[in-house]
Amino acid sequence: MLHRLLLRLYESVEKPGMKNSPESIESRQFNTAKILIYGRVQGVSFRRFAASCAAKTGINGYVRNLNDSRSVEAIVQGSPASLDSFLRLLEKGPPDSLIEKIIVGKICPEQLYNSFDIR
Repeated sequence: MLHRLLLRLYESVEKPGMKNSPESIESRQFNTAKILIYGRVQGVSFRRFAASCAAKTGINGYVRNLNDSRSVEAIVQGSPASLDSFLRLLEKGPPDSLIEKIIVGKICPEQLYNSFDIR
C-alpha cells in the first residue's frame, strides 16, 4: 500500500523583521516548500524527472539525492497553483521509480531561485 503524506502549507510566512523589506515584498509573490520523496527514487532518473516537472510548471529551486540512498529532497519556489501542479506531476515519478511517501512543508526562503537545478 502506498503511503503519502502531503502537507500543502501555502500560507504566507515571514521571517521576523522582514515586513517592510524589499525581500518580503518579493517573497509574497511565491511560496517556498521543502519536499522529501521516499522510495525507489535514486538511480531511476528521478532528479531529471523533477527538473522536467519544474520546467513544465514554472517552478524554481533544486533537487538532490540524500545520503540514505532511498530519498530525494527538493527545495522549490513558485505560486501556490504552480506548486500544486508540480506536486501532482512529481507524485507520478519516472517509469522505474516507486514512491512510498512524499512529505511537503512550507519553509521561509533563504534565497530567491531563478532556475531549477539538479544537485
